[in-house]
Amino acid sequence: MTKQLTCLALLLLLSTLYGNCFAEGEYRQLHTNNTGFTVSLQQVDQPLLLLELEQLQQELWSQQISLLTQIAEMSFNVVDAIITIVVPGGLVYAFNKKLNHKKAKTDLNALNIKLAHLQEDMSALNLQIALL
Repeated sequence: MTKQLTCLALLLLLSTLYGNCFAEGEYRQLHTNNTGFTVSLQQVDQPLLLLELEQLQQELWSQQISLLTQIAEMSFNVVDAIITIVVPGGLVYAFNKKLNHKKAKTDLNALNIKLAHLQEDMSALNLQIALL
C-alpha cells in the first residue's frame, strides 16, 4: 500500500513539474498533422531571428571579400611562370598554386549560393513580419 502511495505521489509531483514547463503563451495552438500526431510549435521571435540572419549575412560578406582577395593573390602571373621554369620543382609549385586558386573559386561559388539563399529567406521573413 505504501508503494502505491509513493508511486502516486511521485506521479503527481512529475505531472505538476511537467505542467510548469509550459508557460502560458510560450507555445502556439496544438496542430495535428495528417498522420494524427499532435505537435506544439514554439513561438519564434522574428525580429531577433532577422537580426541574427543579418549578422550571418555580414559574416558571409566578409568571407566573400576574403576569398576574392585570395583569388586575386593566387592568380598565376609572370613571376609564377618564371619560378615554374627556373626553379627545380617549379611544376609542383605551379600545380599547387593552380589547385589552390581553383579551390578558392569553388569556395567562392558555394558562398555566393549561400548568400543568395540567405537573401531569399530574409526577404520572405521580412514579408511575413510585415503581414503580421
